[in-house]
Amino acid sequence: MDDRIRVCFVSFMFAPLVGGAEVQAERQARQLQAFGHEVMIVTLKHYKGWKRRETLKGLPVTRVGGGFYRKDGRLRVGKFGHVPLDIAMFQTLWRLRHSYDVIHCLQLSPLAGVATLIGRLTHKPVIICIPSTGPGKQPEEADAILMADTLTDTSFLKVDYQDTVEGDIANLPRSALGGRAILNFLRHSDTFYQILSSRSYSYLTSHGFSAEHIVHVPNGIDTDKFRPDPERRPNPKLPERDILGVARLQI
Repeated sequence: MDDRIRVCFVSFMFAPLVGGAEVQAERQARQLQAFGHEVMIVTLKHYKGWKRRETLKGLPVTRVGGGFYRKDGRLRVGKFGHVPLDIAMFQTLWRLRHSYDVIHCLQLSPLAGVATLIGRLTHKPVIICIPSTGPGKQPEEADAILMADTLTDTSFLKVDYQDTVEGDIANLPRSALGGRAILNFLRHSDTFYQILSSRSYSYLTSHGFSAEHIVHVPNGIDTDKFRPDPERRPNPKLPERDILGVARLQI
């Protein structure tokens, strides 16, 4: 096919680890493969015993090490530990630069800065997915509040801000050495940002990101699998609602 492209997915974590970004990266990659495009996954080697290169059911995966490992074999990733990993990721993406046409980075981590730098040096487009906007209130306020929608009693939705996880942009300067510099570099780059909700648009623009580079592409939901059960549906005339919370436990 003449319009076939070669996509490099950069994911902070990937299989065999299980999580939202990991699943999203794999599903998007396999769908692009089904359309006839060439896809590769470049991720971190989170455990010392993992293979650096392997093919998972037709999907090529490259794992980048270069950091320090704990006694249990797990990769040290923290505010300072990301620096050698960023260098190793840069070297890997540079070495593979003739094997892809576009970089799609999942989540706003220091790796997004590395991908953007590689994109600038190689004149290749870069897309960064930003899924998290954090709670609805600012850090100086005591509580955050979950989405209330049509509920009449919202007191139980209030959460102490210290128990919440900040959005991707607010979290980067706190979690990574040089995080503010990385954000500033991203703001002035030609990178495109994929957002999953309309709320994310105002979140990015309020932090200085160019509106022209923001693209709203929401995650798809299998409505044949996830749909209301008419037999268990509450009376719509009553104010009560059944709420399904999908969250991430991070230690």
